[in-house]
Amino acid sequence: MHAVAPRAPGWRRLPLVAGAGILALALFLARAPLSLAAAALVGLLGGAALLLRPEWGLYALAFAVPFGSLREIALGGVSIGASEVLVFAVLGAWLLRMAVTREVRVVRTPLTLAIGAYVGVLALGLLPATALTPAAKELAKWVEFLILFTIVASLPGAGEGRRILRGLIAALLLAGLAEGLLGAYQFLRQVGPPGFILMGRYMRAHGTFQQPNPYGGYLGLLLPLAYGTVLAEWRAAWGAIRAGRPRGAWLWALAGVSGGVMLAGLVMSWSRGALLG
Repeated sequence: MHAVAPRAPGWRRLPLVAGAGILALALFLARAPLSLAAAALVGLLGGAALLLRPEWGLYALAFAVPFGSLREIALGGVSIGASEVLVFAVLGAWLLRMAVTREVRVVRTPLTLAIGAYVGVLALGLLPATALTPAAKELAKWVEFLILFTIVASLPGAGEGRRILRGLIAALLLAGLAEGLLGAYQFLRQVGPPGFILMGRYMRAHGTFQQPNPYGGYLGLLLPLAYGTVLAEWRAAWGAIRAGRPRGAWLWALAGVSGGVMLAGLVMSWSRGALLG
């Protein structure tokens, strides 16, 4: 016989909570407009997925940061994109999961305290601000960064934490690869405003950022991750290849390809500040 580990007490209430939620959703869908009902259904399914696997929200964020600006909602003079929604969805799922399992895991590092102190100083800077809306938006970015940093720092250790971190690195590299390819297309096909034309035959790459400089800055932030992964994984990758297990080198190969494409995109952006960085 195999002993069955008892589930945490919080999980016993989950079917009741889920049943009440399904009933409320059914009543809402029966009376809401079709577009709103579809958005609510997608949001509920996404929330359920995040509750089971909060790290999926982190993977989605890797793509929402560069591509979320393609679809934003204006609310009170502030643009809200997919990244802002995902940050707080991941936070809610993380907190709810800890509440249900009654397992509180919040890791504070020295860098967490430093970021928190910086956010506090920025909050004090709102007092003399003459344009409160853009100032608050910049503060919100750092608050979101602090939230995500705390969540990632609090990931489980050992095998599960390593698996999540490798998945997050892969998602970031894939997002950078997509932006690099888009920039190369813009550069070679002259896709963009006339002011970005280079030497009469090329176009400064700008990706989804609408400007070459932030595009170059984005790629410049991900390039160290790419070549750092290549340096850190090459021994394990080479060992896996020699042992006849080429699948074990997938992250190393992805980092190499993504790093090369992002470096090309950075050069094609013609952003001197990003190149200097």
